[in-house]
Amino acid sequence: MLSAEATLSPQIMDDGDPGFSVTSETVWTTADSGLGRDGDFRYAFGANGTHEAVWSFDVTPGVYRVAATWVENPFYAPDAAFAVFDGAKGRGVTRLDQQQAPGDFVDQGSAWEDLGRDYYVTGNTLWLPSGRSTEPLNRVAGPTLV
Repeated sequence: MLSAEATLSPQIMDDGDPGFSVTSETVWTTADSGLGRDGDFRYAFGANGTHEAVWSFDVTPGVYRVAATWVENPFYAPDAAFAVFDGAKGRGVTRLDQQQAPGDFVDQGSAWEDLGRDYYVTGNTLWLPSGRSTEPLNRVAGPTLV
C-alpha cells in the first residue's frame, strides 16, 4: 500500500482577525489582561446558543483537524458547544470544559484542544459557531490527502 500525505500550514484565527464575528456584541466583553493570544480574549458570561462567536475559514476540499484554545477559568462553561460546518452541512458538535486548560497538543505558543475527530470538507468554507463559552481561538490544519 502506498500513501502520500500533504498538509497545508495551519490557519489560526484570533478574535481580531477577518472571519471572526459575534452574533450579539452587547453580551461579549474584551479582556485586555495580557492573557490569550495577542494579549486579549473575549468572553460572554451567561450567554446561550443565540449569542455565538463564529469563525469562518476559507478552505479547499479535504480532511481537516480542527482545534480551539482558550484562557481557562473556574467560572467558564464546563460544556461549551463547538459545532463544525462544511458550508451549510453540519459535520459534528463537540462540548469542551473551558474551566480546564486545553491539553491535546501545543503549537505556535498555545495549548490546543481538538474538536473531536478529523473532518472531511467538500466545500470551500469551514465555519465554527460556539455558544455559551469564552471566546477561544480556532485552529484549522489541512487538507490532508491520503
